[in-house]
Amino acid sequence: NAETSENPKDRVSGMLILIQRDAFKSTFNHGVFPQWVSMREKIVHGRDVRLLLLHHREEQASLNLVRLKSKSIQSKFMQENFPEFCSSKDFGTQTKFDWPCKTEGIFSEPSVFAAGIGARMTGLHFDWSFNDDLVTDEDRKSKLVRDSSFFKYSSSRFMLDTKSGKEVNTGTRYHINDLWGKLAGAI
Repeated sequence: NAETSENPKDRVSGMLILIQRDAFKSTFNHGVFPQWVSMREKIVHGRDVRLLLLHHREEQASLNLVRLKSKSIQSKFMQENFPEFCSSKDFGTQTKFDWPCKTEGIFSEPSVFAAGIGARMTGLHFDWSFNDDLVTDEDRKSKLVRDSSFFKYSSSRFMLDTKSGKEVNTGTRYHINDLWGKLAGAI
């Protein structure tokens, strides 16, 4: 079993999904999957998780977070179990929020945090990082941009919990040596 192996090389820490543009990658990676992970961990295992929604632009990560909150408010499960959460549209901010079932005092980080790939997040730790569109068409044109993307991505990995941190990467390839190409070669 990869999850219980003592050898770190045997552990599954993430996945990489590469698909063309306009194929619902962001809907999956910054919506469906984060909500499912949060609710599954809380309902099945009784654990709170800290999620990071990471995008190449903070504005887009924030829009995705707001969409996740809105979808959650519309959830029948959430409406039945947390009506106060669903009746208030003003919970959290444009870049972070807590699920209503979060146990107080366990983590200082919010349940869900949205940021752009170069944002300063010193001191924050996450159980899951949902990385969407970290590579852009600018990566196709410049080695400097490709190197910068890889450096920023590598730096963001230090925010993942060292024992259980996982990441989900979705995006579109723009160059053979872009970040996605490097990750695909490392898998």
